[in-house]
Amino acid sequence: MNRIYSILLVLLLSFSVTIHAAFAKQITYCAEASPVYFIPSIAGDSASFTAAHALYDQLVGIKPQSTELAPSLATSWDISKDGKVYTFHLRKGVKFHTTKYFKPKRDFNADDVVFTFDMQRNKKNPFHKVGDSMFDFYSSMGFETLIKDIKKIDDYTVQFTLSRAEAPFATDLSITAFSIMSKEYADYILAQKKDIMTLSNQPIGTGPFSFYSYKKDSMLRLLTFKDYWAGRADTDKLTFLIVPNAPTRTLHLQKGDCDIISMPNPTDIEKLKKNQNVLIQTITGANIGYIGMNVTKKPFNNKLVRQALNYAVDKKAIIKAVYKGYAKPATGLLPPSIWGYNANVRTYEFNLKKAKALLAKAGYPHGFSLHLWAMPIAREYMPNAKRTAEIIQADWEKIGVNVKIVSYDWGTYLHKLNQEPANKDVFILGWSADIGDPDNFLYTLISCSAADGGANYSNYCNKTVDSLLYKAKRTSNRKLRTGYYKKVQSILAQEAATIPLAYASDTAASRKRITNYKPDPVKGMRFNLMKVK
Repeated sequence: MNRIYSILLVLLLSFSVTIHAAFAKQITYCAEASPVYFIPSIAGDSASFTAAHALYDQLVGIKPQSTELAPSLATSWDISKDGKVYTFHLRKGVKFHTTKYFKPKRDFNADDVVFTFDMQRNKKNPFHKVGDSMFDFYSSMGFETLIKDIKKIDDYTVQFTLSRAEAPFATDLSITAFSIMSKEYADYILAQKKDIMTLSNQPIGTGPFSFYSYKKDSMLRLLTFKDYWAGRADTDKLTFLIVPNAPTRTLHLQKGDCDIISMPNPTDIEKLKKNQNVLIQTITGANIGYIGMNVTKKPFNNKLVRQALNYAVDKKAIIKAVYKGYAKPATGLLPPSIWGYNANVRTYEFNLKKAKALLAKAGYPHGFSLHLWAMPIAREYMPNAKRTAEIIQADWEKIGVNVKIVSYDWGTYLHKLNQEPANKDVFILGWSADIGDPDNFLYTLISCSAADGGANYSNYCNKTVDSLLYKAKRTSNRKLRTGYYKKVQSILAQEAATIPLAYASDTAASRKRITNYKPDPVKGMRFNLMKVK
């Protein structure tokens, strides 16, 4: 009996080791939030985009740790002399994912590119109504008026005709929101009379990982795509554990339950540096944390009020308490790590006396009341919105502004910013670079076009600013573009259109078993480039 038990024990241990070895090459990522959508064009949150980096590709890529363009699903592109026609030559032999719910019958081709943009620009496309139909990036980038036509020349050539010259257009197409979808899969969904949200709930892409399963607020499981055109990733599985609490993510990393964590809490970084199994990497970020004000609503339509609120924010105190020193005070929406930054704009030092005087001049000597929306989750540009709101609340009450802090779950927060403009007063938000071009910040966050269904949630619209932004778009001369962007920043500072808070550092925290992982300020997590010990 003992001999049989010993044999069984040996077999069991052998089986256990074999199973462990089979799945040893996997990456577990602790994410700060659940992805809202798996269709990048309707997503507006970094959790969705982090998942999209693994699932999809774009026409144009960005070289790692840089802002330089690189081939991706398009191997090359030509631009007409007048800058209005872009012809993309597509990569051949690119496979879409084969999953338990869909098996493609053809490779990626021009039909997929045309479909991806048609669903965003054509209201008659059945998938134009998918989700909340918030094609934020398409609107914010001004594509509604910019893209005049998209034409398939042949299976591997696509031509975009623009209504005007647009210097950053090819760069814009590298944004994750413009990831290429499968037309064949979309047609299959319609043919099978499935809900159009199937396109998001069971995604199909060309990226380095394919979708396996997802449980909101719990776990996302992806499998390595063996036929990925750029080469198989050095892992078998990629698992996202959804862990909204930053200290809990830190604990998971220390214990080895997670290989990488998103947005480590600045308060935990020094602690993590002492762990011999953890690697901390910090680089200059390309982001902005800011406070937006609904300028279409009283009293925020008054420039003096906006200037007063700017003076009444103690940025240094926020950076010390919230960012733990891993940030710099912001002067505008464009971070200094992006070319075109203006270091000579008007700044608002913390001065409650000036703030109170401006409020009186604006007709509010006794102040007023407002609702301050605080994000429910951490972001690289805003580690703790609730604590930030509390600091601001205490200071604003000293100038007579009574503040009620409000929050919602992340999906509702974004929905209300988009769909309920009349109900918001002041809100905490931010932006991280999608591309290394000033247009990505300034046009996206503050243009008149972006105020109509885009990411300009302050609803600020200034015709002079818009004119300068369009001039910058229409020339490829960087010196001229820099001049235009610097003028824009000067105007925005004077107008106090927003309250810039901080430019945060990008900090990556990972187990040392993960190698070849470097923080990337533009594309975030590149799981397929990581090596697993």
